[in-house]
Amino acid sequence: MKKHIMLVAVLACVLGLTTGCGAAETVTQNDYFTAADATETAKQITSMIQEIYATDQVSAYGDYPVVIQAVDSWANAADDMGDFIGITTAEASFDGDTCTVEVGIDGSKRDAVETIVFTEGSLLSMSTDVKYSLGETMARAGMNTLIGMGTTFIILITISLIISLFVFIPKIQALFTKKEESPAIASIDNAVQQIVRQEEAADDTELIAVIAAAIAASEGAASADGYVVRSIRKIGRRTR
Repeated sequence: MKKHIMLVAVLACVLGLTTGCGAAETVTQNDYFTAADATETAKQITSMIQEIYATDQVSAYGDYPVVIQAVDSWANAADDMGDFIGITTAEASFDGDTCTVEVGIDGSKRDAVETIVFTEGSLLSMSTDVKYSLGETMARAGMNTLIGMGTTFIILITISLIISLFVFIPKIQALFTKKEESPAIASIDNAVQQIVRQEEAADDTELIAVIAAAIAASEGAASADGYVVRSIRKIGRRTR
C-alpha cells in the first residue's frame, strides 16, 4: 500500500513539473518586432553590410557609427571567412524591448554569424564572428598561451639581466670617485711621505751626534769633530 502511495506522489510531482515547464512560453515578439519581421530585417541589414564592404562605400556612412562598426567587424572576419556566398539561417530572441537576431552566413572558407541587436525598434549594434572548428579553436588558444608565456619569460629574463648588472654599479662609482679624488689623495700622500722622511732624517742626525760623542769620550778626545759616522746599522732585539 505504501509503495502505491509513493508511486502516485511521484507521478503527481512529474505532472506538476511538466505543467510548469509548459507554462513558460517562448517570447516571439515585443512592441516593436515580431520574430518574422526581426529576422527579415536582419537579413536585409546583413546583405547591406556585405555590399558596403565589397564596394568599399563605408565613407558614405560616416554619420552612422553603427554601420561603420559593422563594416569594420566584417572586414576583420573577412580573411578567415572568405568570400560571401549567402545567408543560411536567422533566429530572433526577445528580452523586453531588446531583440537579438543571429544571422548565419555561408563563407567560402568558414561559416560566420552576424549578431544584430535592436532596442526599442532601433539598431543598436552589429558584429561578425567566424565559426572555427574545435581543432582551430584549440590551436588558437594554444598559440595565444605560448605567446603570453613567451612574453612573460622574456620580460622576466630581461629583469634578471638588469638586476645582475647592479653588482657593477658600485665598481663604476668607485672608479669615477677614484679618478676625481686621485690628485688630492696624491698630494696628501706626498706630504705624508715628506714628513716621514724629515722625521727619519732628524732621528739619524741625533743618533749620529750621540754615537760620535760616545766614541770621542771613549778615546779621550775633547770633541767629536774629528769623527765621522759612515753608516748606521740597526740590529733588532731577539726575543726568546
